[in-house]
Amino acid sequence: MEVSSQLRGLTITKSSNALLLKNTGKKDLTLSVELAGSKALSVPEKYRTLKIKANGYARIPYRFGKMNIGWPIALNGRHTAAIRLWSKDPKSKKKVLIANTIVETRSPIFVTELHCMETTEQEQHAMKGNSPPVITMRAVKPGTSVPKNTGEVELSWEITGADVMEDYITSPDAEVLEPGSFTAGGGWECSPHVTPPSNSYIYTPGPTITQTLHARNADGEVYEHETIYYTASVGYHNARCPAGGTIHTDELGTIRSFLEDIEARLRSNALADLPEFVEDWNRTIEERIERGELPDRARDFMFPEFDDMDYLSGRVGTGSLADDILSAMENVLIYIKPYTLPRGYRPGTLPADRHALCDDGVYGMTFHSSRHPDCNWVSVCLDSDADALTLLHELYHYATGSGDEHKAFAVSCCCFDFLAPEHW
Repeated sequence: MEVSSQLRGLTITKSSNALLLKNTGKKDLTLSVELAGSKALSVPEKYRTLKIKANGYARIPYRFGKMNIGWPIALNGRHTAAIRLWSKDPKSKKKVLIANTIVETRSPIFVTELHCMETTEQEQHAMKGNSPPVITMRAVKPGTSVPKNTGEVELSWEITGADVMEDYITSPDAEVLEPGSFTAGGGWECSPHVTPPSNSYIYTPGPTITQTLHARNADGEVYEHETIYYTASVGYHNARCPAGGTIHTDELGTIRSFLEDIEARLRSNALADLPEFVEDWNRTIEERIERGELPDRARDFMFPEFDDMDYLSGRVGTGSLADDILSAMENVLIYIKPYTLPRGYRPGTLPADRHALCDDGVYGMTFHSSRHPDCNWVSVCLDSDADALTLLHELYHYATGSGDEHKAFAVSCCCFDFLAPEHW
């Protein structure tokens, strides 16, 4: 596909591997090329400076090369970069930006480290304004401290330092939306009314509600809210996603297709090839290092010996990992929007040293509690190009309760026949 634009007497046509330039001005034009964004983008050195005669043509070939060494977390990620064209102002002699053209490609996403398993119940901190009042809200499984915002939820709050305290409840116009549409909190709403400084109630499964608190004193005011979500079926057994007007039908379809893809691969006994796959992975790294194609540090991404390989590679129907994943994914709760995650895991409620879903490098997260399995969930960031490989990685953690990232990478890559060291 070609895209054309015209800037400052320069026409730029973008193709899949080159920028085609035409100088439509009356004077010769000298340009320098600067690259930004993905480090995989390259332009041959001889095209880094161009002189285009009046009404003349030039081209800038570009390519996305090998990706960085690392662990694969998605197969079809978007890599974006920019080609910037600079010229000198004839009067001031200063560099002037003539064009900033965005180019992109799709290829696997690699990460150098990953810690996506959550087993600790995050503390639910108070939300503070510039001065009092202070509102503290908690949403947990009734009778526990486990964060939860679907199904049956105990919602409680405390307000301190306020002269005026109000609360009200809203729900969305629609739980699941058509592609391209959006909703506002207008399904129903109760008028603000005076609330006590502390309160709690148990919400039984029903439509999505948002409980909002408002507190005010002479120094200022503060708002805080908590949403309890209705869960929508993705169309695969009882797998579901939080709804509440945050999710679209095509997104549910995407998650369903991921689950169906994973099931087909597991039932085809793809994991029976895991011992050979791990050997091929490690051998490929060693051979490429010996040929000088990879640095010695590539050994950091070799798999260790797995002491439970019989379980990991067992065929379906033998009590294997494949059986456990297939069983677990039938009832999995999958978050795909970071702001819908339970309190303590979503943006704005995390400690400063932690990253939320969809932050740079966070493609998926899993929460697992052996004592409260009804509170377990996985999350994948579709906006960051998470795909079925990402979801299977998280399902390994979800089904086993193990935080072993090496095994999660090995299992997901083997199922998807992706020998990553060949692509570094």
